[in-house]
Amino acid sequence: MAYGGGSYYSSLPLLERGWNVEIYASFSPLIANHPIAKYIVKEQYSTRTNIFVLEYRGLTRSIRVLDQAPPLHSSYIHSGLCVSIVNPVLREVSISLLKAIRSRALILALDLQGFVRGLREGSIVLEGGAETLYALQVADIIHADIDEIATLYNKERFLSVIEGVCRALRGVLVVTDRPSRFIVVTSSGIKQLEIEEDYVALDKTGAGDYFLTSYTIHYMDHYEPIEPLYKAHQDTTRWLKARDSKIHRDSKISQIKLA
Repeated sequence: MAYGGGSYYSSLPLLERGWNVEIYASFSPLIANHPIAKYIVKEQYSTRTNIFVLEYRGLTRSIRVLDQAPPLHSSYIHSGLCVSIVNPVLREVSISLLKAIRSRALILALDLQGFVRGLREGSIVLEGGAETLYALQVADIIHADIDEIATLYNKERFLSVIEGVCRALRGVLVVTDRPSRFIVVTSSGIKQLEIEEDYVALDKTGAGDYFLTSYTIHYMDHYEPIEPLYKAHQDTTRWLKARDSKIHRDSKISQIKLA
């Protein structure tokens, strides 16, 4: 069992740089010992929280839901202007809340993942909806993988309908096609990029969340969409390597203790 969540992994690049962080999430006693619990603005409480079981079969991952946090109240937002990173896990953010966040965000970055996830027979499925389309229209930065964007546009049709995607966008859409292959879409067009990287992480959980925040940080340097991708990829790979090293060290210590 391990603590996780989009807000957790998204906050790490900010905390590493010493930024002030406020997290808006439904607070449950079950997460009182979470590493980021002290950063949660405790105005919405619940006895429930998101509890998932991740099951890996080769390169594929399935998610079973044991418990689900409630949606966030539409009035539960920051009081002043700031950089907002919206990273729901399972549709906790409504259109009305997203509108309120947009009105107070200097930069609004979001991960499409939590907007396209649905629940069917206790398992996560991907399905688009009104929230997904609205997110494309209001966010300055959007991150998604190719399967998530396919809930709106069939994979094979995505590139053929790119003009329509461009018109719908307010800012930049970064789509992960493979671990080192990206599609960057803006109102002016599309670029496909591939980054040479042979590192394969032991555990990729949270990589997209970490990448989104790192991309946002670098994007704010020059408001240009391509260079931040390379820098965010480097940051994320460095973080994954450090975490894998810790997993390896912890595993060796555990083996010594058992011996």
